[in-house]
Amino acid sequence: MTATAEKIPNHLLPAQHPILQTRTIEVLIEDLDPLMPLVDKHRANLVRMMASALPFASTDALGRPGLNRVQLEVHDEKSIMLMATDGHTAIALAVEFFELHGLGAGCVGLTRDSVVGFIKSKGYSPLAACDPSETFPWLRNVITPTDAPYAGVFAVNASYFARNSTAMSKLGYSKGRPMRIECGETNLSPILMTAHPLVMRDGPSVKLMTVTMPVRME
Repeated sequence: MTATAEKIPNHLLPAQHPILQTRTIEVLIEDLDPLMPLVDKHRANLVRMMASALPFASTDALGRPGLNRVQLEVHDEKSIMLMATDGHTAIALAVEFFELHGLGAGCVGLTRDSVVGFIKSKGYSPLAACDPSETFPWLRNVITPTDAPYAGVFAVNASYFARNSTAMSKLGYSKGRPMRIECGETNLSPILMTAHPLVMRDGPSVKLMTVTMPVRME
């Protein structure tokens, strides 16, 4: 075995995952008009992304207004991130376009109702921004997977895992495509699942990450 090969880890620990390493975006996007050229060019793929993310968003508009959304973050001239969570499961889609998308760096919450309309209209209904006072908990700030594996027994709500299958299907992964599963050192640590990057049809490359919180068995 060469020295180079010895330095290459056989898997990525959660703390090393490129999505979790992405920096926080704090600048608010107040005008959604610059988003329209991106929608016009990648309409079908953006519908698939929104459809994969929506099941992870909270449906409790009154009790959890900050989670009742799909969060859009623009990180650089080619990269965006879509995120959603209801506090039990979370999804992050790191999207890299092969051309400049023209959006300025920033973040905005997209209302659940507008995302539903966007999906149903196949991308022709406009996306609407949430009230900027409703903050969204950025994933790295609320999820702390640990590096050591846990070998004990824990329970997972089956419907939460089903969301992973739905997300992969909506994005266009082939049936039976596996996800890598990692968990922390205790039976209450989040379960991190990742899939191989997917190059969407005539579109960008997408890295899929989901998080599922275990359930107490006692």
